[in-house]
Amino acid sequence: MKKLLLLTLLFIPILTFAQLEAAWWFFGDNASVDFNSGAPVAAPAGSLATAEGCSAISDECGVLQMYSDGTTVWDRNGSPMPNGTGLSGNSSSAQSAIIIPDLGANDRYFVITISAFAGLNYSIVDMSLRGGLGDVVAGRRDILIQQNTQEKVTATLSDDGTFYWILTFENGGVYSAYPAAGGIILSSRGVDSTLPATSSLTDARGYIRLSPDGSKVANTSVLPAGTAYLADFNNATGVVSNPVALTTPNNSIANFYGAEFSPNSELIYLNANSASGGNGCSSSVNREILQYNINSGGGWNSNPFVFVANGAQNSERGALQLGIDGKIYHARACQPWLGVVRSPDSVGAAAGYTDDGLALNNNSREGLPPFITSFFEPSFSSYEAMTGGGSGTSRNQVNFCDQTPIQFEASTSDFCPTTTVSWNFGDGSPLDTTVNPIHTFPGPGVYTVTLTARNGGFRFIATSDITIYANPIANTVADVFLCDSDGDGIEQRDLDLVETPQVLDMQTDPNFVVTYHLSQNAADNGVNAITLPYDFPIGTTPIYVRITNDENAISRLCYDSISFDVVVASGAGATRPTDLVNCDDDNDGFSLFDLTSTEPEVLGGLPGSAFTISYHTSAADASTGASPIMNPTTYTNGVVDTERIYIRLEDNSPSGCTSTTEVDLFVWDTPIANTVMDIAVCDDLNDNSEDIILTDFDTEVLNGQSNPDYVITYHLSQADADTGTNDETSPFNLTGTTTFYARIDNLNNEPCFDTISFTVNLDTVPVANPVAEYRLCDDVSNNNSEVFDLVSRNPEVL
Repeated sequence: MKKLLLLTLLFIPILTFAQLEAAWWFFGDNASVDFNSGAPVAAPAGSLATAEGCSAISDECGVLQMYSDGTTVWDRNGSPMPNGTGLSGNSSSAQSAIIIPDLGANDRYFVITISAFAGLNYSIVDMSLRGGLGDVVAGRRDILIQQNTQEKVTATLSDDGTFYWILTFENGGVYSAYPAAGGIILSSRGVDSTLPATSSLTDARGYIRLSPDGSKVANTSVLPAGTAYLADFNNATGVVSNPVALTTPNNSIANFYGAEFSPNSELIYLNANSASGGNGCSSSVNREILQYNINSGGGWNSNPFVFVANGAQNSERGALQLGIDGKIYHARACQPWLGVVRSPDSVGAAAGYTDDGLALNNNSREGLPPFITSFFEPSFSSYEAMTGGGSGTSRNQVNFCDQTPIQFEASTSDFCPTTTVSWNFGDGSPLDTTVNPIHTFPGPGVYTVTLTARNGGFRFIATSDITIYANPIANTVADVFLCDSDGDGIEQRDLDLVETPQVLDMQTDPNFVVTYHLSQNAADNGVNAITLPYDFPIGTTPIYVRITNDENAISRLCYDSISFDVVVASGAGATRPTDLVNCDDDNDGFSLFDLTSTEPEVLGGLPGSAFTISYHTSAADASTGASPIMNPTTYTNGVVDTERIYIRLEDNSPSGCTSTTEVDLFVWDTPIANTVMDIAVCDDLNDNSEDIILTDFDTEVLNGQSNPDYVITYHLSQADADTGTNDETSPFNLTGTTTFYARIDNLNNEPCFDTISFTVNLDTVPVANPVAEYRLCDDVSNNNSEVFDLVSRNPEVL
């Protein structure tokens, strides 16, 4: 999912190239000036005669709509509108009125009037009435906005171009800003900014001005002398802040009145006078035009460049007003002249002030008609092109991601039809004469876009730097399959090692940064990136990748994202089985093993159908699955007596999880129980009890076997001999004929044993009783020899 988010850096109003709305001026003693030819021309006398406040407005093509002194609204023919008399403004107010178009309707205007006595009010003029001559709408006149004010009012477009800010000032250093749009100005939506430092501006006479870019506000006061302030204005919130006093080293000419900004908003001009009086025609007042280079270095606000106003005939204080020709004009009270600052964006003498600069057909007085300051900042809008002409997007964009189609707009619905335009996009592409073109820049960089518009006798030029940032691509990342290698429920993975190179692919921009997130929302917003390496839990974890251009804070909004899964399987932890032991039938050190008998233990309760088990003679082979034992059910150990076999357990799922364990094979010597001859034991006391030493039979059982690990035990049943239980100890009390079962074990492996049985008889010992003396007489032969019949004495012995 690619995101091409953009950041607003500069104020670029939507109402663009509307300068011809300031093409007609009416002021002073019926004086008028027409700018439509491309240069100001003294025009026939108007109906307005005022010592100070006045206002006028034309349409987008420079056709006069109306003008006013704050009490009367005159139509383009110089006739009062039927419902346009007796308004609450005052022609002696320094800024008695300002007329602004309503953004919600092309033929509707706000007439803002001000008086130190009646306060700030507005009326609505509908130009569709009276056949296009217009009239103040019944029931929509003199609607109170603010009761207590000085004689000052100004206006500018909001930062997003959806409404106007109406700004005024009252004693106590309070600036009040009101949004105006849709034919209504609500006092309840006013924004007050109290700046105690500016409370010295106590004289209602003076001027308040907003800069063409809407970022600054100047405020002057005739008394006390030397009182003027410059402050910041936030055209998004209406807040005024950071006041800076503007002073002059010439205290003898320090009664400030008129104020105006240069077209580029970098310089502020003040009208300074030697007297505080006004509304007269004194020729003894000395005047100066002071130029302050805003924030140009230490002391910029107290050491202005001074233009001496020394026309052929002197005059009193006078307003300063920016014209649509980019020059600043100075009201010459009671003189048929306007002073002119010819190059007001230039610093110092290069600005070129002429006191007798523009000849008039009638005398000027102190005031000149104010206009929306944004009329005098040639500009255009740009935003990401979208279906429906960018609906829903901000139009104040100068930073874009590479290959973004950009919509440029030189107009709104009130753009004069006769205006011609040409666009130079600064990238070598041909000029584009489309009013609202869509353009895609060839690659990253900073492009100076220049719009030239010709309207009436004027050529207006606006420029803006458009920055295109490299746009990273999130390439496809393969799903990751991991095994819970130690059975703890998690598995660690450093995604930077394998996955980040997949995301980058062939992209080598060092500013591209890859981060990983647990939700699409977190990836889109560049928050809550996971720390690598990360412990992934058993199961499937969706991972959302964000690749960001990290060149700077703005470029970070150029990013791409993609997702993949990290799957951790829990079933690949092979359990080490019990060692396999075989008795060596022929004691040659080799035996036949069924390796698969270990599988239940290796699986540890896991389903056998989900895994593949193989057996290997080396750990390396088990790790890679190479050279499995082909006959695991009938395997003969390859090493005499003992061998280690390595077992590989592989998950049949896509994870392919593997783990290894081992089992040891043991082939033990099997001892032989040799034949033991049955024997008889004499019952020495003939008491049916005789002790015998069982180990005396060991030699016959062993019959020459000399393994020191062989152990012989004697039992009274075959069952006990087979299980190795209830072995008899020596001496054994023999109480009768007894069959013994000899068991010979290998001490290191008791299952390897043999048994033999033999019988021991307990025999009674006979007793020879005394026999009477047996005498015979030597026969007649007297040869000392006679035959005795001993048997005859047996009964006596027995």
